[in-house]
Amino acid sequence: MLGSLLRRGIKPCFRPTGTHLLVNSRLLFPVNAIGLRYKSDVSSEINKFSEKISPVLPTESAEVTAQGVQDAQSIETIQSIQNITPDSVATMDHIQTIAESVPISPDQIGYFESVGLAESWISPSGFFQHIFEYVNVYTGMPWWGTILTVTIATRLLMLPLYIASSDTSAKMTRIKPELTDLLERTKNTSDPIEMQKVVLERRNLMKENKIKILDMGKPLLSVPIFIGYFNALRGMSNVPVSGFTSEGMAWFTNLAAPDPFCGLQILTAAFYAATFRYFGGETGAATVSPVMKKVFTYMPFIAVPLTMSLPASVCFYFSINAVFAVLQSLMLKSAKVRAILGMSKMVTPEEQAVINQRLGTSASGDDSVISALRKKYQDARDNAEKRMRDEQIKKMKDDEYKMVKQNEYIQIRDKSQNK
Repeated sequence: MLGSLLRRGIKPCFRPTGTHLLVNSRLLFPVNAIGLRYKSDVSSEINKFSEKISPVLPTESAEVTAQGVQDAQSIETIQSIQNITPDSVATMDHIQTIAESVPISPDQIGYFESVGLAESWISPSGFFQHIFEYVNVYTGMPWWGTILTVTIATRLLMLPLYIASSDTSAKMTRIKPELTDLLERTKNTSDPIEMQKVVLERRNLMKENKIKILDMGKPLLSVPIFIGYFNALRGMSNVPVSGFTSEGMAWFTNLAAPDPFCGLQILTAAFYAATFRYFGGETGAATVSPVMKKVFTYMPFIAVPLTMSLPASVCFYFSINAVFAVLQSLMLKSAKVRAILGMSKMVTPEEQAVINQRLGTSASGDDSVISALRKKYQDARDNAEKRMRDEQIKKMKDDEYKMVKQNEYIQIRDKSQNK
């Protein structure tokens, strides 16, 4: 049949075979869209082939009926198509199967999903895996640059939360003596009416200074973001995604393996310790006790051996956050920056000395851990003894009241009997 077509001057239209057409059309398109495109190409080629075959029929053959000609044409056309069509794409269902089996290149959207990552936009880890994939595909950056870019962008978006918390912390520091006095009044009274008065005074004090307690806790919203980053990067390292084993930087070229020198862990611990020790935490205005300041100073170094087995990608994320925390603290401690952002002024060392004097603490704040724990224990013991005394007094009053009522009842009964 193919030879007869060539002798009559008709050239059959051959369509591309194999997966070449599929691969060229996969970029940034889902698999289903590729299958539809391939089907439309096959249908168009079949239509063109049929149009070229139809004029070949002999019109001068009167002995052949029209129905016979149509049947012969249909049979020959089908046989020709079967001869020139590869077996691998014989049916539309087979075409769809082949389209779905063609692997997605790492530089295409959908690669993460093909390896079991980025399965959802709802979960924190899936959301950040999607973000990592889009940034890496559209920018072409190596993976260390992708992680750096996405992390810094996320920290910049979270900056307003830390600004609000820093502003509230500075305001709270100025009224700390008044708040401490109100707290002492609450401890020293068991009268419900007096306690209600203290609560009302505290509420008015906060309102006058435009303080919103919820602003203090806004940085806690970064916890689910931290968990999402951690799980996303660890999942990408476990696969590992293409390029993760070679697109690191400096001494940690393999992002899927642990840092061989623990340099990222030590760098992270040093920057976080400096943030809490010298720069007032990530808000630049943290008013933690001396004991907690020491705890936050040494805790990052305790975490170094605990993070030695983590992939370098996760530790790299930690180190980026630590460096950004130092820069953020320095910025929020700057008087010029606070004035531009409309934030309240930081408490000066002289003002802090006055506040400490009113609170009865040392200006340097170098109380030892043991003395602080001893003071906490003594306060708890005094409060427990006070509660016991209050309960005893209340019980004595109740017993006295019962005795009075009982005596009144006896007197009334005696009077009624005498009558």
